[in-house]
Amino acid sequence: WVGMDTTDIRTSIEGEGGKYRFPDQPIDAPGAEKKIQYIYASTRDIEGVLRNLKRDPIYGSWFPSPAVYNISTLAGQGANQQRPLGRLAFFQNFETIRKTLIAERDYLLSLSNDPKYFELMDQISVNGKLSARITIFMTGSVMGGTCSGSFLDMAALIRDLFQGIPHKMYGIYVLPQAFEKVVDNPRARANAYAALKELDYFMSGNEFEAVYPGGYKIHVRGNLFKNGRVYLLDRTNMQGHSVQDRDQVQQITSQMIYHFVASNVGGKIEERLVNLSDITAVYFPKRHGDEDRIIPRRRAAYNSFGISRAVYPVPELKKIGLATITQKILRLFLRAANMQMVRQVLGDLNRGLFSDLRLHPRILFDKLFPDFQEEFKLEFKPLKRKLNENISRKKYKKVFEVLEIAYQDYKDTTKLTHKIRTKILNKYAKREWNRVEPIIRSAFLEIIQDQNRGFRFAEEIKNKIEKRIKSIREVFYNNLVKIVKYPDDALRSHLRKLEAKKGKDLTIAKELLSMIRFNFEQSFYQGMLEAAVTFCDNYLDNLNLLYQKEVQALRDKLEKMDELLSFEIRENTFEITEKQNPVFQYLVSKNDIDKFVDVYFENRLGIEELAREVKFYEMDKADDLLQDEVIARFGAHGKKALEEDDLLGSAEEKKLKSEMIEARIFKRSQELMAEVLTLKEKLYQKVLSRYENFDFESISIKEALKAKGKTVKEIITELDKYSSPYIQVNPDGIECIELFRTVSNFELSDYEVGDEPKDQDNDLPPRLDHFKKRSMSKPPVRAEMFTAPQVVKPYELKTMGLLLSFPLFSITSLQRACEDYHNVYLERSHPLHLFNGAQLNAAYFPDPFRERNYMNPVKVWKALVLFKLLIPVNGVYKWLPQLQPQMKAFFYRNKMKSKVDAFIKESLAGEGLSKQSADTLWQAAVLTRVVFKAKNGKWYFDRKLIFQVKDIFDKNTAQNAMAAGKTYREYVQSLPEPVIATKDDWQKMLNDNEFHTFITKTLEEILTETQKKLTEGVDLEVPPSALASIPDLGFKDHYAFFAFVEKQASVEVMEFIKAAITTRIFAYLESAKFRLESDPTIRDIEKIGNFLEERRQAIPECILFDLKAYYGIG
Repeated sequence: WVGMDTTDIRTSIEGEGGKYRFPDQPIDAPGAEKKIQYIYASTRDIEGVLRNLKRDPIYGSWFPSPAVYNISTLAGQGANQQRPLGRLAFFQNFETIRKTLIAERDYLLSLSNDPKYFELMDQISVNGKLSARITIFMTGSVMGGTCSGSFLDMAALIRDLFQGIPHKMYGIYVLPQAFEKVVDNPRARANAYAALKELDYFMSGNEFEAVYPGGYKIHVRGNLFKNGRVYLLDRTNMQGHSVQDRDQVQQITSQMIYHFVASNVGGKIEERLVNLSDITAVYFPKRHGDEDRIIPRRRAAYNSFGISRAVYPVPELKKIGLATITQKILRLFLRAANMQMVRQVLGDLNRGLFSDLRLHPRILFDKLFPDFQEEFKLEFKPLKRKLNENISRKKYKKVFEVLEIAYQDYKDTTKLTHKIRTKILNKYAKREWNRVEPIIRSAFLEIIQDQNRGFRFAEEIKNKIEKRIKSIREVFYNNLVKIVKYPDDALRSHLRKLEAKKGKDLTIAKELLSMIRFNFEQSFYQGMLEAAVTFCDNYLDNLNLLYQKEVQALRDKLEKMDELLSFEIRENTFEITEKQNPVFQYLVSKNDIDKFVDVYFENRLGIEELAREVKFYEMDKADDLLQDEVIARFGAHGKKALEEDDLLGSAEEKKLKSEMIEARIFKRSQELMAEVLTLKEKLYQKVLSRYENFDFESISIKEALKAKGKTVKEIITELDKYSSPYIQVNPDGIECIELFRTVSNFELSDYEVGDEPKDQDNDLPPRLDHFKKRSMSKPPVRAEMFTAPQVVKPYELKTMGLLLSFPLFSITSLQRACEDYHNVYLERSHPLHLFNGAQLNAAYFPDPFRERNYMNPVKVWKALVLFKLLIPVNGVYKWLPQLQPQMKAFFYRNKMKSKVDAFIKESLAGEGLSKQSADTLWQAAVLTRVVFKAKNGKWYFDRKLIFQVKDIFDKNTAQNAMAAGKTYREYVQSLPEPVIATKDDWQKMLNDNEFHTFITKTLEEILTETQKKLTEGVDLEVPPSALASIPDLGFKDHYAFFAFVEKQASVEVMEFIKAAITTRIFAYLESAKFRLESDPTIRDIEKIGNFLEERRQAIPECILFDLKAYYGIG
């Protein structure tokens, strides 16, 4: 696949998504052949091109004049719907395009030529040996600027590059109607018509020549595409069905290309084309009508196609079934927890998880500091011994000193509390968590891999443990806030009293020791409780971290997978039940989907049994190649995020940190999605492993139809509506033919009974099920049924429709484009054509619709003089006498139109004639010939109005008629005609209100109708007296003729001149001078061809085209 556009997609998401490759990348890289070779053909320095047009023969020979047309100069911004810019892009990137196509060609030629490898493809016999033949398809739209501006050059380049290589080249081009929902403007439609006009020219035997930058020349002799190889697609097909958007047009196109390439359908179609050429008049149309005059014809013929496919959508149903069964397995692990089972797992202090974790305040407290009682004893044992020794020795001063030191040592309880807290947390708390963490992890993993319990069960377990820890923490905290100590004042008071007693008051000494010991124990206990509270907090954090890591992370993936599966089921269900698509007709309803899932999945698989084999935790942790493949398939957009560490050394730290965070989030989201897809793929593989000996593709559409009570004929009849060729033509006067094809995996019946087209029992649609119906159809139809098991699966059935050999003018939807083309062309602002040189100007190519041919005034002048339709008389070139009456009539109508336009503009603006003066009304009456001047110098009313005028001026006409004994009409007719001898007579008439109303209304109607007729080119009756008053017409020289063409010659005049030149040349060619000497009844076509070729520069293109078409000159 090779694509070209004036838009650079290389740095876009689309370009980085792995769909494309680019000219600087090797074509033989792994997987490269599956990607689209994208050529970015930008426009460059358009202003420079325009400045140098006159000095640059490469561009100056064809580019439109910037002095006449508005040329967009936005380089690199695409073709902006201007065809010449599309061609400019092709020229400026010609070498890149040529080298890229050469590389693609050489790669194709390097592939195996074994007919087995190409058994489904087009083949050609070379020296008795089968060889694969290259088939090239050019596709695009003729509406915009890029494709319609380059498609002719691209076709010529391909023809040039594949010279001597067996190949076939097709063109498939989309017409404007298919884009009316996206691009619907006159210029786009005018572009399309201009492109088709040029294509028609080069498909009619005219040679294509071009010189590209660097001097590379291409010369294509004969038609640009071979006859029958250009296909045109529109929005609406021959049976009135319309595609919804461009995507559906692309689907139809891709399906047709597939059948051309992957089967013998393409060869069969071409075979039919050749065999039917005498009927369809592919090459030269037969003559019709009067043999004595030339009838404009076109030799170029085009085709169209449609394709539709009835499918019992096994692949989609398989996807739905696989997703459904996978989701059911998945949801076993995500179902709500059985609380009774939860309680059983947790148990109590004697059994279950709570017992293993020892979740009780007293037990946990003891575990945190198992020997705190000994700490108490050891701490005060030396102090107590010293006191007793001094008391026994009656060293009371020492008693005081010992207690004073003890007071100082234990005065700061904060340090003591911190010391105890730190010791417990660093030693005992960490040891306890290390003990319980494996127990909890093991419980979590065991639960989440059991489909009877699952992830919500694990969540409940976590919540219950969390609740128990919080309750234990509450016990510890409540005890912590209840801790009391002797205030320092009380201790110091006792110490002063003891000092005053010189240490001799042993009661005070014992009380002080008891107070110090109490404060110590309380501080120690406080440290233990704070450590216990902190341990509980850490326990909760660690529990949640453990749960997040081992359970929640995996659960998030599974829940995301559940969403993806639901989405897949919805999307696939919508695709095959709701979405309107002319290419695929899915033979299923929602009930059919449910039945398929039941039959092929639910009833074949034991979900519970299969679920027991599913180990999500192991699947998620496994480091295998599948995840790498999924990540590669998912995209490489996280590449930048992987390099986020490089950002840290940059100067704009704040901005880069933000970018780093965004990159990390993006990277993680990409990784997460890849992991989810990997899990889904693994689960799919697990399910599909149960289908090793079952082939879904063996399921037949016939089984589905039988179950639905439908026949193959009914389905083919329905498909016929959608596979009808996507074009609408008027078949009158042309000899095209329609082909109807079915392609199936199994045999279909086209057997007909009897000679009368009664109901047939074959598989063809009713409109085609008998040869008489097909032959009487308009256009006639040929039907054929192919059995192609290599191309069509058992669960599908395809029909194709082709319309062969129709001319452009028969396409009804192009009428609007034709009108837009002529309107835009006459505006002379938007450039339409690719050939604008003096020697080759596409504006003067024959009009495909035969409605309005523009002729080069230089060639018209030469033809008129050469063939003596203008004769020099006294220094003036006058029209041939036979042509003078018609040219005078044109002159009169043109003059009349100018007068009417001027009169209406000046006199009828705003108020109309009713408010105008008598002089103005008189001018209008004379101009419209409502009154005319007789030989006696008096003025009379037009005969069509005389009855009404007489009636108006004879008051009480009915009574007067009865008195005279006559009928009303007889009486009025007997009245004398009103005569206008002077202006006073006219004024007196206008004073009559009834006459004034009548004459103003009549004049307005005549003026308006006359202006309309003259504007639309409708013949206006010219009075003989007016013709007689016009002198013979002619021109002083060719400059005067050119001025006449520019300012006065209407379309009607130019068509008359064209017909006059054509008839003159035709009459000459039909003379005895152009007959074979051996048989004067036979034309000498070679002599006629030489005559026309020698006078090519003196005959307008459209006349030369028609003459060659008539005489069958290639």
